[in-house]
Amino acid sequence: MPDKPVENSILKLAIVSLLIAVGAYALKFIFNVVLSRHLGKTLYGDFSLGRMMMSLVGVLVLLGTATSSKKFFSKCLAMDDDHHEASSSFVTWNLRLMLLSFCFLLALLLILTVVTMLLHLFEIKRFETYHLAFYMLWLAPILGLTILLTSYLRCNKNLYWSNVLGGAGFYFIGLLLFIPAIYFLEISMDFSHLFLFVFGILVILLFLDVFLANHYMPSILFNGAKNIYNEFGEASHNDKKHWRMVSFTLVLNQVIFSTVCMIDIVMVELFANSEAKVGEYAACLTVWGLQFLLTNQVFSTFSYRISSLIDGEENKKILQRLISSGQTLNLTISAVVFIVICVFAKPILSTFGAHFE
Repeated sequence: MPDKPVENSILKLAIVSLLIAVGAYALKFIFNVVLSRHLGKTLYGDFSLGRMMMSLVGVLVLLGTATSSKKFFSKCLAMDDDHHEASSSFVTWNLRLMLLSFCFLLALLLILTVVTMLLHLFEIKRFETYHLAFYMLWLAPILGLTILLTSYLRCNKNLYWSNVLGGAGFYFIGLLLFIPAIYFLEISMDFSHLFLFVFGILVILLFLDVFLANHYMPSILFNGAKNIYNEFGEASHNDKKHWRMVSFTLVLNQVIFSTVCMIDIVMVELFANSEAKVGEYAACLTVWGLQFLLTNQVFSTFSYRISSLIDGEENKKILQRLISSGQTLNLTISAVVFIVICVFAKPILSTFGAHFE
């Protein structure tokens, strides 16, 4: 049964995770500033919208398993024996579901690509006229896999690595690739270069996720992947049905949430009198993203413990205290960030370039 020291350790972990989140946001801010200054408003806006579309599809292809794994994979890890049969069977089921989802997405993208090629050949609509978001959709499966592996690390209580990779990994790798490319190699970024740039980031990020997951859960991932095409160690029919029902419910919530988060910038793209307005709005979203990042980080730190604290009156009291403490911390953070952004809005936006003021 969890006691007071365990509760305190979770709260301390939440504070450390907040500090990691602050560092991750600093990298995100620098990344977007460097990008906006080099690309300009219009291309920076296209890139921002393309990333959001890629993230939405990346979440969709996981079919809710990145979230449901916090409950089911965490529970499987807790009840595992020396052979890790329970957790390996969940990974096998998860990878099978993802494989079907990825194949469906790739088939759909191939059909769209054939259509665009025909339109290009008949000079109805040329390749270069499509929005960057269309090309970024090809990278969604890679992004989805990195999200899932990061979730597995969190379930395995490798919270520091999951926070670093999930929060700062993309922007840190991006800066390592982008700064030499534009300042030393003097590469002029266009749609094709931006696509390859994001592809390089995601491949490196996936390599790190696979390396760390294999390091901390070697037999689980290996056995789970090995059994995709056979029935050895397969979970029961009832377990798979329950996992699937919960995951499909969660993916609907995630899609609605992601759509709500990006609907504003899509509306700017569709109805603004200038493409540059999208870049300006994307800069505002980057600044305001600090509040969402910090408040979300507090609860995500102990989300993997909910499944173990939901049963029993004493456990429920501990869970309620954790939620209350997290909510108090969230309200304090929200107030401080809101005041800072309102007071220093103009100088903050000017860092994106003089034309963003």
